[in-house]
Amino acid sequence: MRPRNHYPHDGQEGVSGNPTLEYSGASSGIIASEWQISTEADFQTLIYNKGRDEVRSHVALAGLQGRTRYFWRVRVSDASSVWSEWSEPTSFTTIDTANLVVNIFQDGLYGYAGTRDVDLRGSFADLLNPVHEWNQGRQDVLRTGRRGPYQPSDEIYRSLLKFDLTALTDPTAVVNAYLTLTGWEHTAKEPYVMYQSWTDVFRVLRPWGEGAGVVGDAPAQGEASWTFSAYPERWSVPGAAGVPGGNAAADRDAAALVRFKTISRVGYKMVLSSFDFVSTVREWVGHSSSNHGLLLQAADESFREVMNVASREHKDTSFRPKLVVESLERSRLE
Repeated sequence: MRPRNHYPHDGQEGVSGNPTLEYSGASSGIIASEWQISTEADFQTLIYNKGRDEVRSHVALAGLQGRTRYFWRVRVSDASSVWSEWSEPTSFTTIDTANLVVNIFQDGLYGYAGTRDVDLRGSFADLLNPVHEWNQGRQDVLRTGRRGPYQPSDEIYRSLLKFDLTALTDPTAVVNAYLTLTGWEHTAKEPYVMYQSWTDVFRVLRPWGEGAGVVGDAPAQGEASWTFSAYPERWSVPGAAGVPGGNAAADRDAAALVRFKTISRVGYKMVLSSFDFVSTVREWVGHSSSNHGLLLQAADESFREVMNVASREHKDTSFRPKLVVESLERSRLE
């Protein structure tokens, strides 16, 4: 059950002051994790201590000093509240913050308007034939999960999200990257309701179109829906479910970049990243043609509740999806 430090690699230099931490192992029955950072190998003095964060990878928004050596460790707990031993500590050295630029990609901030997003509606009973073939690119919400038994139709939701990163050009300059999503309800639910469920984030492998539809709008030319990636072009498997190794062109990667706990509460901030997520952002910076964004999908689509986060259309800029890319290169936003 004892986890192992996976990322940053032991002795790694040039690490962000808000590092993405990730462990390996200890995968069965884990419900919580606790993360610590110290300048001392014995952890007598803690610089950062985040408890009961239920994730395998964690963005430590610690604001660590530059050009400093730190040690980190993690422990995990099962459903019986039995905590593991701490992982074997490893070290990393932070980058010189004088050379670091925090590039923020969020629609409406600093003139940026490069986000695209849309949710897809499918049928739980028949994944090949949706209840409604709608484009919903203009809504203020992105959703995952399955509609509750109190809803009129038994549908599941998946969502697509993409950031234009062509303002950056040097993948080797990227130090860290993390995504922030904000809980939102655009229906009649109360803000204090805290439905929560695991969501997987996959890299999308083919182009798709956001569109400008709302409830009831069939996909127009170039718009996405459950069946169509960019009408009349179809997903190889409806719901962007085609993976490499199948009989048709892949829609998304088979393995998730990161899994996070979606908490469907208005205003709740979810910050997510992983080693694979950072690597993917670097690839997108170096090869913009490979950037087809992300698919958000509930890890268990039989769970009868819909998770909601704000889309780029949300009226409050601070609620919109935000991608932070820490880099030695300053973006050239137009």
